[in-house]
Amino acid sequence: MHYQQDKATFIKIYTGLPRYVNQLRTLFENGSVSFRGSAGMFENVTYESNLPYALRFMIDNEIVGMSWIRVKAGKYRLRERSERNCNTQYEIDVQDFNDVECLPCDGEYSKIAPLRILSFDIECSADKGKFPVPQ
Repeated sequence: MHYQQDKATFIKIYTGLPRYVNQLRTLFENGSVSFRGSAGMFENVTYESNLPYALRFMIDNEIVGMSWIRVKAGKYRLRERSERNCNTQYEIDVQDFNDVECLPCDGEYSKIAPLRILSFDIECSADKGKFPVPQ
């Protein structure tokens, strides 16, 4: 991010659904939005409006990727195997995010959980401007 010496006024807008972010960004950036007493307040630029919803959620709630979290006992529902969206051992639903705690990434929680799925990434080289071939 860029450093600015002068203070500026910002507003943070929450939407009911993530899909509204693009629509709101467009309205702000093309100058279609105004509020009572806001003449000259808005520039036609938005900040952090292009972040994926999951990343914005993690930033707002101070969740670090691959970190441990704790959910209060009795504050979650374990999904049945038929309801799961992926191949994890456990998948849960939590109604109130205040019942979820991101644990500090030090000491006991500085280690990565034992992973069961391994992914591969191969790097291929080719002549400049050409697609790699198996040979």
